[in-house]
Amino acid sequence: MVCLVRSRGHSWHESDYSWDRMVRPFPVIAAVSLKRNNYSVMGRINLWSTSRLNSDPDSQTNPDTPEALKKAGDEEFSRGAYASAVEKYVHAIEMYPDYLDAWNNLGFTLRKLGREEEARKCNEKVIQLKLRSQTEAGPEVPRQTPKHLRKDKNPVIAAVLSVIPGLGQIYCGQIVKGIIFLLLTIIGLILFIIPGLIIWVYAMYHAYKTSKRMNAGEIPWKETKAVSMIGFIAVILVGGIIIFTVFQAPIAIARADTLNRNGIQKLNTVQIGDGFSSLSQVESAKRDFIQAHDILSSVRDPSNPGQEDLQSMLLVTELLINASDVSASGVRAYSSQTQMASSINSMDWSSAGQENQRAKTEFEAMYTSVQQITTTLAALERTSGTSGSADIIREVKRNIGPLNTPDYIRLTEAYGHYIASREYNQQVGTYVSYEKGVMDKASMDHYMALSRDEELKALEIAESLMDSSVPKVAENAINLARVCKAGLYG
Repeated sequence: MVCLVRSRGHSWHESDYSWDRMVRPFPVIAAVSLKRNNYSVMGRINLWSTSRLNSDPDSQTNPDTPEALKKAGDEEFSRGAYASAVEKYVHAIEMYPDYLDAWNNLGFTLRKLGREEEARKCNEKVIQLKLRSQTEAGPEVPRQTPKHLRKDKNPVIAAVLSVIPGLGQIYCGQIVKGIIFLLLTIIGLILFIIPGLIIWVYAMYHAYKTSKRMNAGEIPWKETKAVSMIGFIAVILVGGIIIFTVFQAPIAIARADTLNRNGIQKLNTVQIGDGFSSLSQVESAKRDFIQAHDILSSVRDPSNPGQEDLQSMLLVTELLINASDVSASGVRAYSSQTQMASSINSMDWSSAGQENQRAKTEFEAMYTSVQQITTTLAALERTSGTSGSADIIREVKRNIGPLNTPDYIRLTEAYGHYIASREYNQQVGTYVSYEKGVMDKASMDHYMALSRDEELKALEIAESLMDSSVPKVAENAINLARVCKAGLYG
């Protein structure tokens, strides 16, 4: 092979020496002497060319060449014999000080041995050689970790690690992306749930695809650092503890508020006349309120004065539990009154009396719940931090206003007296026979007197309720008073 060289002040001409004669027998000396005499070759003859070494069979088999020593070092590295690999790389560099690949692999191996300062110096030398090569021969493709020094990523492991959002990316060496996936997943789960789950699943897919692309060389390969993975998990654990400690009350309030509003929507669909269908809705709403109450109670700390918002939400939830009780009592009372009216029309006074008593029991329970709501509202007025639930409080006040009265109970008492008078009147008939006339006048007079007394009591209560603030109560009281007067006075 003949190469072109140029001496100072002379034009290009053919050298009498071939490449093998000039460089191969004495690589270091030849490189130095060429530089000292200001000779340069078209290309880079002052650096040992790796491509030249790779193409030369002797350089692969001769154990005394830099390339053979570098290759032996690679083999030692692959076996985990890092100290022996260092010796081979150093020997190669001693033979050829500007051997870029040997410097690069030496630095990587020293880092494996924990000799960071020496590895840093090797890295500086690699950078120096790269800059020199770019100056002399143009830009070079950035050098990555040599493939024989890499370990392929396992895509399945990357996906499984992403069960902890972002850890799969850390496994692939993408620390920033791992942190971003973690934050987005947490935010999505807290605020929207479904988007958070979507991001979580995508993080698994992304880690899987990234590891495969790294193995295929489609994107730069990055080392898996156990320290980064352990640190990432530690940050998650510590952050989780901090979030749970600092934000458990706000998170509990947010969850309780969602449950409360779901329950309110169910109560708003209740129609009193729908009977057991409405009762099912009320019971479902109450379960939501009880769940919200349990969540708030689990994080409540009575000794912590900074939990005013939580205490207010707890009171609001108790308010809604009582409101659901009021709704349930109202549905059952309405159902009993409907059955009572049907029994009165068929003159089944015994059944009418039973249904009226059930209605009275429900109205008493409703009135008790309303009183509890009134007490809770008074407590809320003395508590700050109710602005977030102001609309709920207003709605409850508006709905219980007409119910905060014993008039419903008193109306059932009036009906009870009226039904009793009809039962006594029915007893009078058992002592009269169309064929035999009066059979027992004394008993007949007794039951007639009892019937009249009961009807007078019914009339008295009904007349007192004719001006009730509850329109429905007043309407029923007027109708009952009219019936009682007709029975008493004809």
